[in-house]
Amino acid sequence: MELDIVVVVGFDEDSEKALRNAFKAADRLRREHGIEAYVVPINTWIVDPIKSHAASIPRIVVRGRVIASKKVPSPEEIVNHVMEILEKGGGVEELTVPAATFRDPEQSDAVALY
Repeated sequence: MELDIVVVVGFDEDSEKALRNAFKAADRLRREHGIEAYVVPINTWIVDPIKSHAASIPRIVVRGRVIASKKVPSPEEIVNHVMEILEKGGGVEELTVPAATFRDPEQSDAVALY
């Protein structure tokens, strides 16, 4: 089984810790449960560092479900959330990732890749 652990990060220490913990959780999921978990970092600070600082980051999303927002979960918490989502059969199979943002008010706020 494969899944993505999306980590929305900013340019701050908590984001860095959340990303490290996601990698540790992915390793544990592979070793202990045979699940190939791929960590997908999304850097919000590339777009606008001021807005990213005020956003709900770090944020961790698994199969479309936010499992952490504005906090740094431990690797164990991430693993537990992933296993709960998989056991209940919830979430979405596809990964939806914001691909770009637009500064033009006439345009959409974001485009999603499927």
